[in-house]
Amino acid sequence: MNSHSLFTIIVNVDILTVFVNNASSSYILWIDYIDGLSLREIGRRQSKSYKQIDNLIKKELNSLIDNTYLSNKYTNPTKYSGVLCLDGKYVKVKGYDKKIPFVYCIDYYSHDIVCGFLCVSENRDVFRKIFRLLKTVNYPLRFVLVDDVIDKALFPLKHYYPKALLQLCSTHILRNVRELLNGVSRKSRMNYEPFLKDFSKYLRTKTTFKNKEKSIYWFLKTYSMDPLLEDILLNLFKKRDFVFAFCKLKKKLPHSNNLIEGFNSHLEGRLKTVRGFNSFLSAERFLLDG
Repeated sequence: MNSHSLFTIIVNVDILTVFVNNASSSYILWIDYIDGLSLREIGRRQSKSYKQIDNLIKKELNSLIDNTYLSNKYTNPTKYSGVLCLDGKYVKVKGYDKKIPFVYCIDYYSHDIVCGFLCVSENRDVFRKIFRLLKTVNYPLRFVLVDDVIDKALFPLKHYYPKALLQLCSTHILRNVRELLNGVSRKSRMNYEPFLKDFSKYLRTKTTFKNKEKSIYWFLKTYSMDPLLEDILLNLFKKRDFVFAFCKLKKKLPHSNNLIEGFNSHLEGRLKTVRGFNSFLSAERFLLDG
């Protein structure tokens, strides 16, 4: 492929040409940048100043076509499993007091990042947008894994995908229970170890939904003498449709977001070289084109 001043992507039998009008360079710079190479190092390799490299990379990234458009035009939605992991990775952006989330989702079986975007906070509008985008690319969603965001995600999900199931991440549930029990005395924590062992196994074991419901009563009978454990179990009972959604279908389904957590760790490795972004736009360029 000739990489002098244009970057060509061939998709199926169509040719989608993205012009990177960079007459002063015979090298496509944004790939190194997305891979985590610093602007100064890219500049050193290309014998250019930091400012020159920054401007050239911005020009290249701005010329790339929107990912949702590409997915909608060229992806065969029947290749997707319909099982989705959804999460947010928080990044540091200049001008914001706190880190802001990059919300994205991954097909559980193909490991494709179906869509994603940078936003100011995780609220209902954000989930409405992401499910709308999934509908735009004809994603056949039937099961989605999230952390504890039922109040934000459920209504938008049911609006666009009425039959889809929402599953709470078992790892997040167990982590929250551990943090709650860590607030008690050391002696009490030791007494809770048998409960945590049983509870962890209970969350992750695949059986019928009806059996899961029956097991909650066993837990309540066994541990109801402790008010703290009773509250945990009653809260679990209220959310049982979302805690054990993976038991409602015969096909093997995930109950934890470990897959996307692995992607988050990989993304964190790339972000270490960046150390934050100067603007919302620069963060968006890096995350969406990466």
